[in-house]
Amino acid sequence: LEARRRPQRDEHPAAAAALLSESEQGLGFNIRKDVFGNLGDDLIVIGFPPRSSKFEDLMSAPTLTLLGSPNPKTLAQTLVKATGLIPSEENSLTKKEFQGKTIYSFTMPGLPFMEIGQTGAEVGLHMAVDENYLLFSMDEQTLKNYLRSPSETHRPLRKTPGLKQAIAALGPEKLTSFRYDNPAKVFGMFWELARKNPNFLAEGIEASADFDIRKSPFGAELLSTLPPFEQVAKYFHFSVSGGNSDAHSINYRLFMPPPPQLRQSPPPTPASSQTTAPAE
Repeated sequence: LEARRRPQRDEHPAAAAALLSESEQGLGFNIRKDVFGNLGDDLIVIGFPPRSSKFEDLMSAPTLTLLGSPNPKTLAQTLVKATGLIPSEENSLTKKEFQGKTIYSFTMPGLPFMEIGQTGAEVGLHMAVDENYLLFSMDEQTLKNYLRSPSETHRPLRKTPGLKQAIAALGPEKLTSFRYDNPAKVFGMFWELARKNPNFLAEGIEASADFDIRKSPFGAELLSTLPPFEQVAKYFHFSVSGGNSDAHSINYRLFMPPPPQLRQSPPPTPASSQTTAPAE
């Protein structure tokens, strides 16, 4: 880390040098021992459905990151101390108790905290400890919802029908990374927004992606003719991907199992062919 650091590119060189110093020198922590020494092997990112079908909510769906740690409380306290080393007028820290646990909320300079449609709004990063994980979210309510729900009520992902078979299709090699995607609900919200208010969706796409949808074959007039999402939902299903690496290569695989409703649908009956003898 020290060898790769470029002092001329550091926004706060004094703070970076203090963080990388081997001795604590009054800082109250040692970055090697208290940060890197408390990092586990697990990094889990959970994406939740958007809060509503509004375009700004669709484009900024909440997420929750779980960072495994053998001592998450020490890691959390160290990160709280580290934020105080970054000089900035925007740097602030608040903490509150919730469900017997402490939620730390703070802002840090140089991070993309601003969300679409929320210019000037109060944004930040929220952090809490839960069992052997350190939780992060840019949405405080998402963090609270996770802490509020008992762990026994969380449905394990492994109980998803067909997931075990889908993972096996990725290959026999041990995976060091894994991703599960089920876009049906989010895509359905986009679909209904496009169907019911095509002009609003078109304007949102143009504003966020600098793309004039009116010049494409998928214009507002065509979007208004879409059927209800329930009629096409059977075509959407989850996908899995994962990878591993060695000294010579990085392998990454993606598998999309066929939707179960399509597998259950009977095949179309072929048109019957009859041979008629010519009339004598």
